[in-house]
Amino acid sequence: MGSINIREETVVGRVLLASDVSDTLAEVVTAAPAKVSCRWRFEPAVEEPRFSHSLDLFLRLAPTSSAEDSRIPSATGTALEHLVRAIRPLAEDVEVATSVILVLRHGFLCRSDIISLRLRDSDYVKLVIPFPSPDSGFVPVPAQEVKSLLAFLPSSPGALLLKQVPALTSESLKRDLTVRLSFDWILPTKPARRKIAMVGGRPVFDMSKGSFGHRGAYEAAKALNISMAIVDHPGHWLQDETYSYIRDEFIAIDVTDDAGLPGRIACALKGKEFDGLLTLSDEFVLPTAKAAEILGLPTDPVASYVQAHNKYEARQLLSPNIQNLLVDSAAQLDDPSITAELQSFKYPLIVKPCRGGGSRGVRKVNDALSLHQVVQTLEETGFSKQGILIETYADGPEVDANFVLWEGEVLFCEISDDFPSPADASDASVSDNFAETLMMLPSRLDPEELQAIKSSLYQSLLKLGFRSGVFHLEAGYRTLLCGIRRPTASSNLPTRGQPCAASQK
Repeated sequence: MGSINIREETVVGRVLLASDVSDTLAEVVTAAPAKVSCRWRFEPAVEEPRFSHSLDLFLRLAPTSSAEDSRIPSATGTALEHLVRAIRPLAEDVEVATSVILVLRHGFLCRSDIISLRLRDSDYVKLVIPFPSPDSGFVPVPAQEVKSLLAFLPSSPGALLLKQVPALTSESLKRDLTVRLSFDWILPTKPARRKIAMVGGRPVFDMSKGSFGHRGAYEAAKALNISMAIVDHPGHWLQDETYSYIRDEFIAIDVTDDAGLPGRIACALKGKEFDGLLTLSDEFVLPTAKAAEILGLPTDPVASYVQAHNKYEARQLLSPNIQNLLVDSAAQLDDPSITAELQSFKYPLIVKPCRGGGSRGVRKVNDALSLHQVVQTLEETGFSKQGILIETYADGPEVDANFVLWEGEVLFCEISDDFPSPADASDASVSDNFAETLMMLPSRLDPEELQAIKSSLYQSLLKLGFRSGVFHLEAGYRTLLCGIRRPTASSNLPTRGQPCAASQK
């Protein structure tokens, strides 16, 4: 392990026998047994809080056929056998460095791929070798002194094949593991298998072109032992059996976003005993919430989603101090009462569709002429169906926040800093947009500022009537006299389990 210095007095040597089995499409071929020479060291984690242990393991493989080898303890059927299969091409006549992850208490993985997920892109890990999860769960490391490597293996969900890099030391590896696995990833009870339906299958992703799309959501469902059915239009790419590894069922319906869509969704799912219904597509949020209500599936009130997805209605509830005006067309701007009200507005102004995401159609205007032009464009391009919101431009930094609520309690919150968009520039023209540029996660704001933002946005969710779900919010903030910044605006909110994008301003 690079510069790791294992003292002889702390190393226990043991030679074990493991069968090397390779699977082919047509048959299982058993190769000659391999003699595995193991050097290992276990130093239990002592720093609090502790979430796992690790064991340094060095392996060297060699063929065996002598009668004497038959007396060597067998590792066949153990986690060591899986490790041998993975490293055999690398470990013949060469010692290979690995680290075996060990659990602290009896339990089950929170998701089956948690080790691979958390160690992704580590500077020190070449390969993650997951071990089978026993039906009865993993057992904690034995409390008494252990002299056999095999005694540790029932406590291990996987091992790490380490890179041969100069920066790798025992201390640097432990720091990396501590950062990446510093949470309760072992559950006391086995997660029950769930069955959910997702409305809208999202666009196809192409890993070869760097297009990840929503691959992570599909991977998470599998890793969480969730059976997923996709509800979308006939001919959608996920209907092809080539992608059956992503979903368990495809339900084809007419997904035209009209008044009848909630009923069509409910009719297609009725009697199939789903545990939940969600969407990752902004245009399907309201129909999905209404369908869940029809089916009696868990959901917050439909009225909450309706208000959250209408920027004008949400603004009245959450930021009434910001000057705003609702219009339906450019012709309304010539109405004397509207003209008089706009006289009190200070430019620049923000013009945006009342419903929509991704900052589509959102523009900053600096005078009455450009205001009229932008409203006219939104009307002509179909963005005025739910109304057009005109409000004063709130200059200042912005943040993104993700919340997980359960029965009104915050289970998770993360906040990131947004970099300015093209339209935020002082010399921006009406053609510049509010598309996101860069963000920093986690936020570099002071803890007091982050707490103030978290508290304000949490109260916004409660005001809207949300109690449970996964929510994405975007907000700007201003500095108060006391030095604490207060959020001035929040974005549209998603249906249960559905992250969504919304306008910057």
